[in-house]
Amino acid sequence: MAESSGAGLAPFTASTDWFTAQLIAHLNPPDNWAHDRTAVVSGSEIGACERQVWDSKRNPQPWSGNGFTARGHSVEGWFADPSGVFERLQTTLAAEGHDVWFTATGPAQQTLIDDHNRISVTPDGFLYLDGETIYLEIKSIDPRVNLKGTPRAKHVAQCQYGMEITHRVGRSKPTRAFLIYINASDFQAVETFQIDRNETMAAELVKRAVRIHRAKKPSDLDAEGLAAGGAECATCRLKDYCKQEKLAQVSGLSDDAQSLPDDILSALDDMAQQRASAVSSETEPKPRKSG
Repeated sequence: MAESSGAGLAPFTASTDWFTAQLIAHLNPPDNWAHDRTAVVSGSEIGACERQVWDSKRNPQPWSGNGFTARGHSVEGWFADPSGVFERLQTTLAAEGHDVWFTATGPAQQTLIDDHNRISVTPDGFLYLDGETIYLEIKSIDPRVNLKGTPRAKHVAQCQYGMEITHRVGRSKPTRAFLIYINASDFQAVETFQIDRNETMAAELVKRAVRIHRAKKPSDLDAEGLAAGGAECATCRLKDYCKQEKLAQVSGLSDDAQSLPDDILSALDDMAQQRASAVSSETEPKPRKSG
């Protein structure tokens, strides 16, 4: 029997569909950004299509996360929150005589910002072990994904970018990172890759971020998402712009030529998606944290 939902309000009966929708709407906590995200190119963005990142700075859209974001927070929390895996490991290693501690993990995560280049990174933490500082990056992966013994290029770039920013503005000077992959359906299925710092690659990534900031229009940057098969383009505001531009280049159409019909553009979307790898997105941004 429906109960009154308050004085003067009609009786309300909760349905399962309503309840499910409410759960999904509250998967992620409210944004707690402590800085202007449109002012910096973050570590989670450095490997994304240049044009998409450029547009996100000039036409920011409301974002509170999605299921992938919630999954990532859950996995990171299991490892990095108080009483989590990192803390238990630290206790064991200390008892064995190691000089060890995990820092800037979980709720104590910190966002490092290079104001001059307008770049930022939020590491998942640092491991100080017997005099060495190791940069930590945690990624949850879909159980259907097979890494085949090789980390994803965009995650390697994120580690290189993060170590570079840490060298520029942080207190630590890590020379390698541990890139940790956790199977989202089996937390015991963990794979860790060592990423040695590459100063040349890191410098190029910083140049990439600066190039994105300096671009005046999308055509100043490469349509990397389209060139890679279109997986990134599905939710990008510039997808039609990029396809029309590419078609004009291929067919010799002028810039003011009439756009193709929507059904043809839709077909191109399908073709691009078929060529894209069936992988889950793990480039969701992290909120800035402060210790």
